[in-house]
Amino acid sequence: MSNDEKQQVYAFNLATAGHNFLISGQAGTGKTTLLVKLHDKLREIGKQVAVVCTTGIACASLPSRCDARTVHCWAGMDDGRYDTSYIKDIIINYKKDVYRNILSTDVLILDEVSMLSKKLFEQLECICSLKCGHKLFGGMQLVFCGDFYQLPPVKNRMYNDDGKFCFESELFDQVFPHRITLENVVRQSDSSFIKCVNEAAKGKLSESSVTLLESLKRPLCKDDNDEPIKLYATNEQVDNHNRLRILNKSGQLYEYKAIDRGESHYLKKVLAPPTLWLKDGCPVILVRNISSNLVNGLQGIVLSCKECPVVHFPTVDITTKLEKQIFSVFSPVLKKNVAERTQVPLKLAYALTVHKAQGMTLQRAEIDCHSMFAPGQLGVAIGRVKSPAGLRVINFKREICLPQPPIIEDAMKFCSAPDIDDCSCCRITRLVFIILLVITF
Repeated sequence: MSNDEKQQVYAFNLATAGHNFLISGQAGTGKTTLLVKLHDKLREIGKQVAVVCTTGIACASLPSRCDARTVHCWAGMDDGRYDTSYIKDIIINYKKDVYRNILSTDVLILDEVSMLSKKLFEQLECICSLKCGHKLFGGMQLVFCGDFYQLPPVKNRMYNDDGKFCFESELFDQVFPHRITLENVVRQSDSSFIKCVNEAAKGKLSESSVTLLESLKRPLCKDDNDEPIKLYATNEQVDNHNRLRILNKSGQLYEYKAIDRGESHYLKKVLAPPTLWLKDGCPVILVRNISSNLVNGLQGIVLSCKECPVVHFPTVDITTKLEKQIFSVFSPVLKKNVAERTQVPLKLAYALTVHKAQGMTLQRAEIDCHSMFAPGQLGVAIGRVKSPAGLRVINFKREICLPQPPIIEDAMKFCSAPDIDDCSCCRITRLVFIILLVITF
């Protein structure tokens, strides 16, 4: 039995015994597949299981039976705008469906944990404590999954989120005493390419990996049925590329102008564009959650435009008309919206940021390394494809592959603790946690 097979057996034993644990491993090692199997097993033994993800893309990659939702939607956190000090009151008084979610959940499964910030992790704990106030996370069983060598959480200073990793919270090690690491990559089969992706994720490229990446600057073979997606480091690069592509595409150009209210510096934080140009047949991506199936990050093709665009989303096989919706910017200080934009919830998707593509599996992609600025960014980008035959890498320089900060390396060295039969290793009461903090500090 391979090490990964042993780890998967261990995961099933921990899950069925009721333990909390964290599943890690580089991109393509089958973490999400294992999560789905654990979900099915836990449901089979009668547990009420909630599956959540930090991104809509991750939700869309899971089978419909998981009924996956973004953690922001499931927990009532929205876009992270609320202060933890009063979010419980908001949920109890104004979000009855969320309150019911919390009370009915036995097991919380979360994918793409690397993009969950310390602030949102601690806020999630506060929300889950509505189920049982004297236990951390309300006594729920937790199965979290992700790769901390990928991109970190996004900072949002307006919402008092400094983008720290969730494992920087004092709570993290207490509720996740058990860790499982998968090592065998199943997305890619080329051993030299697997090695390159792993080294790029860690920011430590060998000479052979540098040579491989430099060899990938050649153009991809033309395929009219499968155009490669361009991946860039910044939104500005993506917007420029998308603008040029839509203007050069044949057909009638349709313009959708937003209706804005509020100060311009707040409106810059809105994901929806001030003006959206579309043509029949152009690729697009959703920029907000519309339903449990139509989620932020889902890719589609515009079938027709006119008053409202009609879009087909192939991965969920849904065709729908998308009308303008209100995007708001909330001030935690004033406790009200300070800006609003009414716009069609779409952006062009000839190109995407590496951050937006995290969690996707692509057949063909062209990576532009110019302006890459974050550890793990190159690894996430090249790890989207199954084979180097479908990958082009341009503007590559060795120095853009930044090493991971020591805090990541230290976090990945955590040793799994022994599992105790009564799960007291995982179900920590608030009193015990406070005592542990006092002893530690």
